[in-house]
Amino acid sequence: MPVTIHPPVSGIWKLFTSRGHHPYSKDFVALDYRCRAMTPAQRLQYLFTRLDAEDLPGWGQPVLAPLAGKVLHLAQDHDDHTDLNAPRDRLRQRMAARRADGSPGFFLGNHLILETDDGLHMLLAHLKKSSIRVVPGQRVAAGEMLGKVGNSGVSLLPHLHFHITQPASENPDQPLPFVFDRFDALENDVWQHREMLLPLDHKPFKATGIRNDA
Repeated sequence: MPVTIHPPVSGIWKLFTSRGHHPYSKDFVALDYRCRAMTPAQRLQYLFTRLDAEDLPGWGQPVLAPLAGKVLHLAQDHDDHTDLNAPRDRLRQRMAARRADGSPGFFLGNHLILETDDGLHMLLAHLKKSSIRVVPGQRVAAGEMLGKVGNSGVSLLPHLHFHITQPASENPDQPLPFVFDRFDALENDVWQHREMLLPLDHKPFKATGIRNDA
């Protein structure tokens, strides 16, 4: 059975599985009101000159607790990559990976692990430096703000990496499937309400905060 969570973001986003990642490990990228991750002008800047990460929709967006739980671990002293150029950054990332020390912080950047009452571990990674608002051992409610989206660690553009594991299981590092309790999906240019599903990869979806009756 998939784990039911509230979306860890609010607003218009798309999610997808990065190359080489497990199918249940998802990256969240924020979209503007026209459902674009970049404008055409920004895409040209990113490819041929330079682009400021702070000008993209995802930068600084709130990251929310998908379920209630306890903060197990966090790191938030990694610098963000803010001066972006696609060819240069891809080359730099490949070279850096060869010299990686193997530490989680190198790959994940600023991140935290939330442990639910059922013993699940939820990883939220590539957060903005010094944006995490919680401390280890703190209990948080579903929908509570944890930090902000950044571009730290092995990350080319501002985004949120998320996956769930169950350390007590036979495969403790195997990500688990999950679904959203509710969201709106853009289908044929119309927002349609959906429950107990996961948005399709690369398709815009809209999430809102926790309702008072949730």
